[in-house]
Amino acid sequence: MAKTIEIKKLDVMQYAKISAVFGVIIGFILALFATALSGLLMGAYGAGAGAMLGVGLISLITIPIIYGIAGFIGGIIGAALYNIIASKVGGIRFTA
Repeated sequence: MAKTIEIKKLDVMQYAKISAVFGVIIGFILALFATALSGLLMGAYGAGAGAMLGVGLISLITIPIIYGIAGFIGGIIGAALYNIIASKVGGIRFTA
């Protein structure tokens, strides 16, 4: 017989940490695309576009940090809202 589990409350800080890690990973992937695009533009427009590659390389550091911070803050807000709503209408149910 299947067992139903209901998530009634989330640990806000744990959820925020997980969201931050997801943000860093997604930010790094997007930064890779930005760096590749700036490299292509540098090749297409010559040496005058060398600054574009620098911007692309800087984005490998800054974009993941920004996405990580945004993920952390969004995780705090999302988990807190989930806890409030789940206390009123019930949590998400899973069948195992």
